[in-house]
Amino acid sequence: MKRLIFVGNLPDTITEADLRDMLRPAGEVEHITLEPAPLLDGCQAWVTMAAEKAATRARNSLNGHLVGGRHIAVTPPDLGERNRLNEKQQKVVEQIAATLGETEEVPLRQLNALVMLCGTNFAEALLQEALQVEAAAGLLTVAGDRRRTRGGVFFYLARHRIPKPIRAVIYNRKGRLPAADTAPAESAAGE
Repeated sequence: MKRLIFVGNLPDTITEADLRDMLRPAGEVEHITLEPAPLLDGCQAWVTMAAEKAATRARNSLNGHLVGGRHIAVTPPDLGERNRLNEKQQKVVEQIAATLGETEEVPLRQLNALVMLCGTNFAEALLQEALQVEAAAGLLTVAGDRRRTRGGVFFYLARHRIPKPIRAVIYNRKGRLPAADTAPAESAAGE
């Protein structure tokens, strides 16, 4: 069901009516399930659009859009169909890697997976936010003994804005996509 989309990093003040209004230009919305995202003091939503084209339009037009001071993530809810990166995606990966100073194999593979699964708009908006956080004082590591690198900030922000199946590929599998025949079935809302 390619009509289902995941919308993450929403402000906690957003209502179902607000979300419907925001998505209306992309197409008709059939169903919305809003749920809290306590780690981000916000919420996330699982949205079923009336048509696959509407879901694609929503991902393309709203991914990375600023809502209530937050860059939202509009992604597929799971791994879906995967192909190799196209030329535009590859350029975005190279630009982001250069900006973050990432040269190691694992972060580059994770970045490839993030762009492939979440889209270039999401990755570019995430980069801008990571640079803003870095310029404003950065983020400390979990131990609190040092600041995270730019790449560390980027991947920290991404972790809480993507659905679990995609997060598992990027972080648990270190960017390695599973074989097409072993990909999990499409996520149900709230899983």
